[in-house]
Amino acid sequence: MPYLNDSYVTVLQVEPHNFNSDKPLVEARKWAEENLIGTYASHIGRLDQFDYIISKTSINKYVDKTSTDKSENIFIHLSVLKVLPEIINESIEAEIHADYTKINGIRSVENPINEKVLIHRFYGGIIFIGKLYRIKTTIYEYRDINYPNKPYSFEIIKIELFDKSNSPMST
Repeated sequence: MPYLNDSYVTVLQVEPHNFNSDKPLVEARKWAEENLIGTYASHIGRLDQFDYIISKTSINKYVDKTSTDKSENIFIHLSVLKVLPEIINESIEAEIHADYTKINGIRSVENPINEKVLIHRFYGGIIFIGKLYRIKTTIYEYRDINYPNKPYSFEIIKIELFDKSNSPMST
């Protein structure tokens, strides 16, 4: 990506969510529909400024089991959901690639391309309960300008450092 070496990520402090019912996914979906649906401008005033929308369809994807299972755990996933626009704003774009279709459940560069969409991957960082995590957000850019950019999914990945005593790597 152009300017990647000059980019920086502001690591955000994320607080635990307050979805305390016996059905936190239902509660999170309702909260997100009331608070996140809308149009956002990200990276305002910077070279990589872009607009995107969060729709009801997006929210359904964010709280779907297939999405929450990709994150470190559901508790942190729902906590990140509450501040997703801020995380996207502080993330850097690190990848752009074609939308390769799945064949037999596998996405590969050998597969046909969905020519209507370009995939952007953004990476950000958070501290959650004293631990550092990486946030990967996938954003769809549609070729048809009548369809706005849309964050498709996000994943929270714990960042672990090598234990020097067990690592074959030298300091």
